Amino acid sequence: MEPMAWKNKTVLDVGCGIGTQSVWFAQAGAEVTSTDFSEISLDMTYRHALAADVSERIVTRHVDYDEGWVPRVPYDLIWAWGTLHHMKQPTRILRLLADRCTRPSTTLKMMVYHKHSTKVLRLMLRHGSRWREFTEANAPVPVSDAYSLERARALVELSGWNVKSARVAHIFPWSVKHYIRGEFVRGFPWNVVPDSMFKKLERKYGFHLLLEARPK
Repeated sequence: MEPMAWKNKTVLDVGCGIGTQSVWFAQAGAEVTSTDFSEISLDMTYRHALAADVSERIVTRHVDYDEGWVPRVPYDLIWAWGTLHHMKQPTRILRLLADRCTRPSTTLKMMVYHKHSTKVLRLMLRHGSRWREFTEANAPVPVSDAYSLERARALVELSGWNVKSARVAHIFPWSVKHYIRGEFVRGFPWNVVPDSMFKKLERKYGFHLLLEARPK
C-alpha cells in the first residue's frame, strides 16, 4: 500500500468492502473515494471512517463496475485489492479506468488471485471444476477467477496500462480453527517448513499476484 506515499493525494478504492484500506489511506492523509457495488459495504465503510475520525477524507460512492460506469475524475492512485477477479469484465473495467480516471502520473496497484498457487491446488482437489466458487470464506461466490502471472500481465497491458512490476506473494499458513479465535498457529505443512523455504514458496506459489502499472 505504501500509505504515506499518498499523503495529500487522491485515491480511488475499487471495491472497498468494509473500508479497512480506505481508512488506512485516509489516516495517512489521502483523499479517498471508496466505491463498491454493495450498499451495506458502503454503510460499513462510512461507519468505519467515523470511528477512525477520518470521515472528512473519505467519500463513498455506489458503483457497479460491471455495468461500465466509473468516475470521470483523475486520481493519483487507483487501488484494486482483490476485486477485479470478482468482476465479469475486468479488461473492460481496466480500460475504462485508464481512459477516465488517470493523468500521466497515475499509479494502478492491484491484486488478483494466482492460479498456480497452493490454495488453488487445494481448491481444485476438493471441489474439482467448481473450485472458483470457493475462493472466499463465504462460498459459493457468483464470480471469481485466478490468473497466471503471464495472463495477469497481459490483462493489464491490453487494457491501456504499462506494467512496472508484477510478483507473487502470500501463502496463508495459519490453522483456521485457531485463526478464527485470534490465535496465530501454523497448520500443516507450514508448521514444519523452515521460514527460508516458506518465503521461497510464497514468491512462486503464493495466492496473490501483485501488479503495479502506469497509463500508456
